[in-house]
Amino acid sequence: MEHGNFLEQLGLLVLAAAFFLVAARTMRLPGVVAYLLAGFLIGPVLRLTTGSGDMEWVLETGISLMLFLVGLEMSPELIRHLKGKPLLTGCCQVAVMTILGGTFLALFDYPLKTCVTGGLALALSSTVVVLKLLQDRRETRSAYGQLALAILLTQDLVVIIGLTILEAMGGGEAPQGLAGVIKPLAKTVFSFAIVLAGCYAAWKVLLRQVFRWSRSTPDLLLVFSLGWCFTIVYVAHHLHLSAESGAFLAGISLAGLPHAEDLRRRVHPLMQFFIAIFFVSLAARMDVRSVAENPGFFIWASLFILVLKPVVMLGLFSFLRWRRRVGPQTALILGQISEFSLIFMTLAAEKGMVDEVMANTVLALALVSFPINIIIFQSVYRGRSEQAGNPETDGKGHIIVIGMNSLGRKLVTRLAAMGQQVIAVDTDPKKLIGLECRQFIGSTEYQETLEELHLERARLVISALRIEESNELIAYWCRMKGVDACIHGVDMNNLDRLLDLKVAYLILPKVDGIKKQVAELKKMGLLHS
Repeated sequence: MEHGNFLEQLGLLVLAAAFFLVAARTMRLPGVVAYLLAGFLIGPVLRLTTGSGDMEWVLETGISLMLFLVGLEMSPELIRHLKGKPLLTGCCQVAVMTILGGTFLALFDYPLKTCVTGGLALALSSTVVVLKLLQDRRETRSAYGQLALAILLTQDLVVIIGLTILEAMGGGEAPQGLAGVIKPLAKTVFSFAIVLAGCYAAWKVLLRQVFRWSRSTPDLLLVFSLGWCFTIVYVAHHLHLSAESGAFLAGISLAGLPHAEDLRRRVHPLMQFFIAIFFVSLAARMDVRSVAENPGFFIWASLFILVLKPVVMLGLFSFLRWRRRVGPQTALILGQISEFSLIFMTLAAEKGMVDEVMANTVLALALVSFPINIIIFQSVYRGRSEQAGNPETDGKGHIIVIGMNSLGRKLVTRLAAMGQQVIAVDTDPKKLIGLECRQFIGSTEYQETLEELHLERARLVISALRIEESNELIAYWCRMKGVDACIHGVDMNNLDRLLDLKVAYLILPKVDGIKKQVAELKKMGLLHS
C-alpha cells in the first residue's frame, strides 16, 4: 500500500462525504443516503476513485464497529421486550419476505444460491433510515416505532447468522454436495459456541470487575471496550468466524453492564466515521453498466421493495392481529432495503454466492429505495403520530441536573421533594443509586446525550460539575437551545466567561448554601413553588 495514495483516497472520500452530508441535512435525509450519493459521484460519474483496495481495513473496521454497537443494544431489558409477539412478528417478516424475494429472483432465472442470498437482502430494512425517521418525528416510543425496532433487531440477528454462514463457505465458490455444506457449518457453529461461551465466562469472572474499576475514567472505559471488541474479533478470525460475528458477540458481552448505553454513545461517533468511508467507497466501486444492461429487472426490483414489500407486511401484521394504525405505519416505514443488505451481498459476491452484477444491483436499489421511501412515508404521515410521546422525556418542563457530586445530589433531592420533574445525569452509575427521580447515565460532552435528554424542551438545566470546560460547553448548548442554565461557579476568577454565555444563575454554594440557592431560583421564576 502506498502511503501517499492511501491518504489521497481517504481525503477524497471524507471530503465527498462531508459535502453531501451537509446537503442531506438540509433535505432531512439520513447520512447513509449522502454517503452513497457521494460515492456514486466521485466513482462511476467523475471517475476520481474506484474505492481502492487500500481501504479494506478501514471498511472492515467500520462494519465491525457497527455490529459491536448492535450487540451493545441487546440489553437484558430489550431481549425481554423482544419475547413473544414482537419476536414472532420479526421472524415471520424475515421468513415471508425472504421466500417472496427468492421467488421474485427465480422468475428472472437466477440460480438457487443467488435466490437465497438475494431474497434475504431484499427482506431486510434499513436501521439507519427507520431510526432517522422515528427520531425526527419523536416516535421511537410509539407503538409502531417499537414494533419496527423489534423487527429490525430480529433482522440484525438474522444478518449475523447469515454472515457467519457465508464465512463458513470459504472463498472462491460455493461448496459442492451436502457434505460440503454440513462440514463447514458444523465447524462454524462449534467455533461460534466457543467464542460465545468465552465471552460469557469473561463477563462473569473478569469484565464486570474491570469495567467497574474503569468507569470513573470515561476515556479509559472507551479504550478498554474497544480493546475488548477487537480482542474478540481477533479470536473469531483465528477460529474462522467473520470479524462481524466477533464484534457482535463482544457487544453482547458488554450489553448487561450499567453503563452500556453511555458506552454506545461514545463509540457511535467513531463508528460513524468508518461507516461513512465504507458507504462512500462501496458506492464508488459500483459498475453502472451492469445495472444498465438489465433495466427491466432493476425497475421491477424497485417496485418489489417500495410497493409489494409494504403491502405484504401489512397483510402479515393484520394476520398477527396488530392494531389497525400500527400495521400500516410499520409496513410503510420498513419499505426499503438495508445497509446490511449491502454488506451481506458484498461478502456473498466475494464467496461466489452471487455475481458482481447482483451485488451492484442491490447497491443501486439502496440508492433508489432510501430517499423514495422517506419521501413516501413523510408524505403519507405528515406531522407526529397520535401514539408518539413519552411522558418522562417528551413532556416540556423537566429539569436536568448534571453531576451527582454532593451538591448535585442535594439539589436533586430537594427538587424531587418539591414535586419537580427531575432527570439526574452522571457518567458513574454508582453515583445515581438512591435518587428518587429519573436517572440517566451519560456524558454531556456528546450532543447525542443532550438530544436524548430533550434539552430543547427542558425548563432548566443545572450543572453541579466542578469541571470548567464541561460547564462552559453546557452553558453554550443551553444558550443555543434557548434554555435557562444554572452553572456551578468553580473558579471565582472565571465567572465572566459563564456570564458572557448568558447563564441565568451562577451557583456559589460556598457563599450562599443550598437552601438559599433554591430560594433564589424560585424568586427568578426558574422553579415553581
